Amino acid sequence: MPTRNIVFVAYQDQPNIGIGYMANVLIGHGFNVELLDIRNDNQMILKRIIELDPIIVGLSIIFQNFTPDFADLVGYLRHHGVRCVICAGGHTPSLEPDETLLYIPGLDFIVRFEGEFTLLEISQQLDKGQEWKDVKSIAWRSNGLIFKTPLRPLIKDLDRLPFPKRWSLDYQCLGVKVTSLLASRGCPRDCTFCSIRRFYSAPPGKVRRTRSPENVIDEMRMLYDDHNVRIFLFQDDDFSLMTQRDLAWSRSFIECLHKEGIADKILWKINCRSDEVKFDIFNELHSAGLYMVYLGIESGNDTGLKMLNKHISVEQNLQAVEIL
Repeated sequence: MPTRNIVFVAYQDQPNIGIGYMANVLIGHGFNVELLDIRNDNQMILKRIIELDPIIVGLSIIFQNFTPDFADLVGYLRHHGVRCVICAGGHTPSLEPDETLLYIPGLDFIVRFEGEFTLLEISQQLDKGQEWKDVKSIAWRSNGLIFKTPLRPLIKDLDRLPFPKRWSLDYQCLGVKVTSLLASRGCPRDCTFCSIRRFYSAPPGKVRRTRSPENVIDEMRMLYDDHNVRIFLFQDDDFSLMTQRDLAWSRSFIECLHKEGIADKILWKINCRSDEVKFDIFNELHSAGLYMVYLGIESGNDTGLKMLNKHISVEQNLQAVEIL
């Protein structure tokens, strides 16, 4: 029986949640998945890939400045006889597939935008020895030409995804276990400096999607009970605080934390905008364990804020800091 191994190479400091989601989707369909850190020596990565003999090596280019490292790795792997399919994903490859394929000629294709079901479909095609170049949401090159297939709609219901795989839970703060998680994907704002809106606006579907509070709490409870995690870092581009619907979500989330009996046993951090900071809701969030806010201030003057399309003022930034 042919190998059903898949190898991801990624920057792995805090958990790479995107790779974690794709990994558990693949694992749920019978594939074996291993994660290697791009910061490892190329020779070490090559040795492990040869041992596993995967059908796919997937590169997670989440930071653009790591692109030369990935290009160097792919050239090294190809030079040393790795012939399996090698693909890449992330913001830069998704938004600039032509440039990425030209810069890293050893790539077979790029997975564009949300990759869970695109990579699963390609893995299944390869496992059966079938053609994969008509799968949605990929870009590939042939004879100097670059081809892009139609984009797959964004995942409408995030609750249908398995919780992301976490290869390591040894990240700690003062001896307390810490991990990252996501309650949502996308952001409704359109700041000029940020790739988030552009990334989620390209495929069909709703840009901002949020998991149910119960689904998020189930993941936190599992991490709390099974792995002794006590500090949670929400990496959402913008936590659910903007609209009345968002506020209702956040209050339901707070209620679930109290019902589970863990609100006074954990700490958590969020990212948000200054115009979302209101005393009442943050008092409620704080009562349920909120301990840190990453606040998107961006500029100290109104001209800069206007240039960045923040739709916010210096006065609002100062008021937010005062409330916090």
